[in-house]
Amino acid sequence: MFLSRLVDWKPLCVFLTICYFASCLPSIASFITIVYVLPKTKFEEYCKIAELVPKSQAPERSLVPMIAVAGRRSETLKEKRLRERADRAQKFLDVNGKEPYKYNWSGIVLMEVLKTLKEVNGIDLMERSIRNPDDYYDWYVFDEGIKTKYLDKLNPSNFTAKGLEASFIANEKREREETKRDFQIRSEELLTKGKITKEQLKQLVGTMEVQEAFPERGKAMMDSVIFLHRYLQFADRNNMVILQIVQ
Repeated sequence: MFLSRLVDWKPLCVFLTICYFASCLPSIASFITIVYVLPKTKFEEYCKIAELVPKSQAPERSLVPMIAVAGRRSETLKEKRLRERADRAQKFLDVNGKEPYKYNWSGIVLMEVLKTLKEVNGIDLMERSIRNPDDYYDWYVFDEGIKTKYLDKLNPSNFTAKGLEASFIANEKREREETKRDFQIRSEELLTKGKITKEQLKQLVGTMEVQEAFPERGKAMMDSVIFLHRYLQFADRNNMVILQIVQ
């Protein structure tokens, strides 16, 4: 759950950040999935072009710059450089990668599945992550080691649509309650210092209860497991799979 990542911030930063995202909460349909099978020899070259490093080596990203520039229309020199780099990286993927299967649901669903698999089923397909320090979205890498570790566990015959949906709902409910408790504790300081009013706090807590209705969630999650299992099979001594979910 996105809000659960904010509880370690200073109280005022938590308030301002959550207010921003609550005001422009993305639709479940607004995220897309990018996935490619790449030869190992091309993977390293792609990482250089896209300036990707292991997640453990990248500095922590702040959400504050996203908020500060959200309304700006003119492109800065840095933004131009990032756009041009992204264009070069995409052209490289188009030429050297392949996409045997297309993902037909929102990327949000796939992220929910990745998270549920990790936290409920012990299948961490996000174990090997790479990123560019200037970007806000990680790439997840499926290599031969990840395949050996998780392919059998990820077999679609081990899952059902109802079971996946139930696991997601239970896990999401637990995280939402934890986040609410943490935020309510921290919000007392904001109220005491007059940073927010009781009415503002009530509205903010209300945003944590909102969950977009999605009647087909179980089917979408089951389709996602099948999709991930198919792509994981491509990872071998010669090929790797890279996956990214972006807005």
